[in-house]
Amino acid sequence: MTAVAKAMGAVFRDRNLTVAATWRALPDVTAVPVRLIRLSPDAVAEWNGGRLIQDTNVVELLISAAPNLAEGHRIEIGAEVFEVVGTPQRDSDRLVWRVELTECEA
Repeated sequence: MTAVAKAMGAVFRDRNLTVAATWRALPDVTAVPVRLIRLSPDAVAEWNGGRLIQDTNVVELLISAAPNLAEGHRIEIGAEVFEVVGTPQRDSDRLVWRVELTECEA
């Protein structure tokens, strides 16, 4: 294991930086516990000559915790249920997924 991988593992074990969540790879409904970092930055969209600020739901989680993460999978954070939108993106070290989520019904 590289030093970078060890450091990222330590970051995702830190309960001050991460939140507990559950990953479900649909159609398999097996719940896999994961820790993730909620980023949720604002996104700027342009429409009809104006700029709009939109809320987003973006999270990061270790690839090793959810190696097959894909569009349509579910992530549950407390009572909130989200669906993965689009293809998860890997960081340059291939250790962390960055994922956009949309809230959905349980």
